[in-house]
Amino acid sequence: MKKFFLRKEQVKDLARKVGKKYRLIYPTLRNGVITYVEWKGEELAFPKGVKEHQALGFYRTYSGTEDIFNGWTHGMNSPKEFLHPKNLTFLRILKDLTQELPELKGGFAFFGIRNCDLTAVRVLDKVFKEDHFYNKLREDNLFVIVNCAEPSSTCFCTSVGGSPFGAEGSDLAITELKDGFLISVGSSKGQEILDGLSLLEATKEQLEEEKA
Repeated sequence: MKKFFLRKEQVKDLARKVGKKYRLIYPTLRNGVITYVEWKGEELAFPKGVKEHQALGFYRTYSGTEDIFNGWTHGMNSPKEFLHPKNLTFLRILKDLTQELPELKGGFAFFGIRNCDLTAVRVLDKVFKEDHFYNKLREDNLFVIVNCAEPSSTCFCTSVGGSPFGAEGSDLAITELKDGFLISVGSSKGQEILDGLSLLEATKEQLEEEKA
């Protein structure tokens, strides 16, 4: 699989390009917690420099890295919040008693999620395969995962057949290096996002850094 190199300063360009075509969901630091939020056109605020410590019944974030993604593994929410939300309006009845059916639309781009998140979505697909509302929100989604360089001590993906470092089923997979990112393309939708960006093919040294 061919891999490309993305400079650190280009990651926002990539996210904004994704956000022009999809409903961009990306990680940010909110109230001291890594949280996935929907981009509404504001300045993108990735959790650069943030590290986290997780333990049984304990979660804290603190400053201590120059990385954007490698300092943390997972925050408080996941794609499920957007694909199977706690509250969903099925029907509105207006004052004149006319009925209005809200339009449900998917088109989410989950940017910066982990491989475990994507595995969980595949489980949801099986559970809700007959659910009309879930399937509408699941339409035309894009998945840009980030490989986990430093899994948390509370992570358990390998215990359920997963992996912290894998791109199966993703459209794009990102590995954060010291000076940038390596990007693997997993689908034609992913390649379409990369088209037009000034990317170089990964060098042998960068590929070796990814394996280290």
